[in-house]
Amino acid sequence: MFVFTNSLLDNMSIPKKIQAYIYSRKLPTDIVGYSNGSVAVSLPPPADPSNPRDGEKSAWYSRANHDERMRRVVDRARRGCTKKLLYKRIPVLTWLPQYNLSVAASDLVAGFTVGLTVIPQAIAYANVAGLPPQYGLYSSFMACFVYTIFGSCKDSPVGPTAIAAILTRENLHGLGPEFAVLMCFLCGCVVMLMGILQLGFLIDFISGPVSVGFTSAAAIIIATTQIKDLLGLSFPGSKFLDVWEQLFEHISETRLWDTLLGFACMAILLLLRRWVYPSDHILGFACMAILLLLGWVYPSDHILGFARVAILLLLRKAKDIPVGPADTNKRTTLQKVLGQMLWLISTGRNILVVVVCAVMAYTFKLHDVEPFLLTGYVKPGLPPFQPPPFTATVGNTTYSFLDMTSSLGSALFVVPLLAILENVALAKVFSDGRAIDATQEMLAIGACNILSSFVSSMPVSGALSRGAVNHASGVATTFGGIYTGILVILSLYLFTPYFAYIPKASLAAVIVAAVVFMVEFHVVKPMWRTKSEPGCNFGSVFRSFMELDLIPAIATFLSCLFIRLELGIVIGIGINILFLLYASARPSVHVEKVTSSSGCEYLLITPDRSLVFPSVEYVRNLVTKAGMKEGSSCTPVVIDSRHIQGADFTAAKGIKSLIEDFVKRNQPILFYNLKPSVVEVFQGVQPKEFKHCHNEAELNELLKVYFKNNALDYAATGAGSL
Repeated sequence: MFVFTNSLLDNMSIPKKIQAYIYSRKLPTDIVGYSNGSVAVSLPPPADPSNPRDGEKSAWYSRANHDERMRRVVDRARRGCTKKLLYKRIPVLTWLPQYNLSVAASDLVAGFTVGLTVIPQAIAYANVAGLPPQYGLYSSFMACFVYTIFGSCKDSPVGPTAIAAILTRENLHGLGPEFAVLMCFLCGCVVMLMGILQLGFLIDFISGPVSVGFTSAAAIIIATTQIKDLLGLSFPGSKFLDVWEQLFEHISETRLWDTLLGFACMAILLLLRRWVYPSDHILGFACMAILLLLGWVYPSDHILGFARVAILLLLRKAKDIPVGPADTNKRTTLQKVLGQMLWLISTGRNILVVVVCAVMAYTFKLHDVEPFLLTGYVKPGLPPFQPPPFTATVGNTTYSFLDMTSSLGSALFVVPLLAILENVALAKVFSDGRAIDATQEMLAIGACNILSSFVSSMPVSGALSRGAVNHASGVATTFGGIYTGILVILSLYLFTPYFAYIPKASLAAVIVAAVVFMVEFHVVKPMWRTKSEPGCNFGSVFRSFMELDLIPAIATFLSCLFIRLELGIVIGIGINILFLLYASARPSVHVEKVTSSSGCEYLLITPDRSLVFPSVEYVRNLVTKAGMKEGSSCTPVVIDSRHIQGADFTAAKGIKSLIEDFVKRNQPILFYNLKPSVVEVFQGVQPKEFKHCHNEAELNELLKVYFKNNALDYAATGAGSL
């Protein structure tokens, strides 16, 4: 490199990296250029630190700052490549070295138990989603394998769920399985991105009432979509109102007495759900036997459909039948074996009912009798491992990637949020007090959906019902999902010819029996009790109404039921946010007349929350009104600020205007218990006559000075609340 003086240079410029190098070395000012062979360029004069913009450039180009920036980058990279973080992001590395035969045995039992549960549910959920039955099974094995590696909750079996299935159905519009597979892929990408950006806090905006309203509405919609299969009817329509309208139009196609008997038996069995004594179980099993006998003598989808629901509800409680003493250590071997058998029957009730019904249908088929609507052909074998479809042809219409994504609409954001919510809620239920890493769960669910889409899966998430089975089965690690996935793969290879004989009514019964308990009527009373007692004025009554958690719950429920599920949950979240904004804009302000220890009387005003821009004008008007009405425009006003944890510029401007109003009336206003940070915000707008005190002694002194100077003597007249 050759360096020249000013006299030898042209009007060209040196690259910024070379400038930074020369300036950082503090070379003489007459050395202002360099030559690259035959090329000479000019160097602009060094940056003047006194000039703000030049000073910034000089600081940016300085060697010290460059080294500091590089050090920060390297430190961040090192923190991102630690062994601790690797174990945190790939949890399988934590427990795999300690894996042994005892743990493997626990996982094997739990994995196969969950597998027996998921197989009939997967076929049924595919029907809920409006997909061929094999797509439910396609959704049930890859996610199990992926979650084994990346999942942090051992009890969470990832696969198809009722919520994901009904959302898939509502957004497919009958366009075909390709759209469901693409939805799975895109939802996985959204969840993964949220995990990388640590946006898990977004699920905090889905409150309990909104979640209750959504879940209850989804359960009713799911059960509604299964009514036609439960009654052996066939008609178009999947919306809540459409199904009921079509049901009444086709009611003549049913055998009325079968339907009446079926509904009566279902009502009895639902009433007998909470049994206590063994005699109750005997009565329930007797009702079930009568239904089965009637169904065998008079083959009818109606009777057998409700009988299957009855069986599932009965078997659900079979594990609660007392066998021997309550203390398990005092039970005999026979009692222990019998208890385990009842537990296994209760846990595997879905597969048991489906198999029995399929055997019955196959028996009728052998005698050339087909009294039931059957599932039909199920494609055998595994799907090809290939990327999800980014184009699709439905009929004579070809959809591009943009067309497919636009048709899926808001589901691409609602389904991921609900998938995260379901899985995090499941992880919290079985966490045993451990902290839940929501970011890791999002990364795991995202990976499950992305990789599952390569095997033609619909959106997947953790299922609470199967999680309870997994936990009760004694699962030790997430490796139980491997055994579940293997069982699903075996069923695809070996049992698909027999799946064709499963009656649709039995699958509908599996769904109805699963979702009937998702309708959370029991939370209505507690939500009503949590409301605050209204005061005697309209403002207090309206504030109490706005604090009622039933409002967002009911709004979400009705919106989901009669509009759309994803739109309903957005409406519920919007109403909740509106309530939060109202609470922020309309704080409660308590007003009372107080006599100090020195005998000075004043008006004490206490806001119950921080002052921010939506509430400052409201508080200002209330304080002004109280000062003029309660304090007769002369009594000192003291604002107790112990609840004011923060304030903003707009609040400071409002306080300044409030002080000026009081000064004009010659009415003193004092601030008590102000936080130092809030004092700094208020003083930032330079209010005149801003007086504040930190303790009661200072307050008494200020009041004494005021009363001494003005020689006031007022009597206390009571207390009120605004």
